[in-house]
Amino acid sequence: MTAMFQGSVGVACRAPAVTHRSCLDLAVAPSAVRSARHWAANLLTQAEFDQDLIETTVLLVSELVTNAIHAVSEVPDAAKAEGRPRVWLAIERSPSLVRVEVHDTACVPIPPPSSPRDPEEESGRGLEVIGALATYWGWHPDSVGKVAWCELVL
Repeated sequence: MTAMFQGSVGVACRAPAVTHRSCLDLAVAPSAVRSARHWAANLLTQAEFDQDLIETTVLLVSELVTNAIHAVSEVPDAAKAEGRPRVWLAIERSPSLVRVEVHDTACVPIPPPSSPRDPEEESGRGLEVIGALATYWGWHPDSVGKVAWCELVL
């Protein structure tokens, strides 16, 4: 007689979610923010994501890329990784998640969220926007600088 098991505790029976990752090299210039927004919007539109998700992701891309370009532009040469300053964007998408990563060659950490800001200040709210819109976000150093990332769970 042969025993037949219908399942087992702790065994996953589903196939892993298919993910797609796309990358874009950006100029280290303010005009790159616009290019990054258009690229992200086109990428997610072609993948047939909903318009609200596309608009939220584009705003997150804009904030992360702006921060990276500012960081790379402002740090002294001694704090930059070897080679030319670089910023690049990666978007990973699956049916249940969109992950945005912005890589840069500035070897300086992202500052911690600061105390409440004066409503009249014109800058410094990017991390607050990211924290409010993303499901998860963070940053970590890597071999050439750092990666700032955020995720939207669908």
